[in-house]
Amino acid sequence: MSPDFFAADSFPTATFELTGAEPYTAPAAGEETEASELKVENPTHTLSGNLTLRGKTLGISFPAKVALDGSKITAVANFNIDRTLWDVSYNSESSIDEIAKDKIISNTVNVGFNLTANKPAEAGS
Repeated sequence: MSPDFFAADSFPTATFELTGAEPYTAPAAGEETEASELKVENPTHTLSGNLTLRGKTLGISFPAKVALDGSKITAVANFNIDRTLWDVSYNSESSIDEIAKDKIISNTVNVGFNLTANKPAEAGS
């Protein structure tokens, strides 16, 4: 919440604008991601979009489990971002020489969501 971390007083909301969705493809052999990067079981899609934190917008992609059931769509995701890319560098791992080892804060921040939305009604119905 503090100004030297996510500055919640100045930036009370984060936003994600979905720009694309493609069927999920598992990484090829030798291109495996860290287990911590893939935290949703049996992803169905790779979602892409623009994540805005602290007034800075960056494009990201992550695996998600998306399902359509009648008029309802659900999406579940749980993935990691590097907070320093959004200028959140308080006690980051990159300044290890300046900070006592027990005071280091990981640059990795976990983001997750469980979204349910209703499909819009067809025009004329």
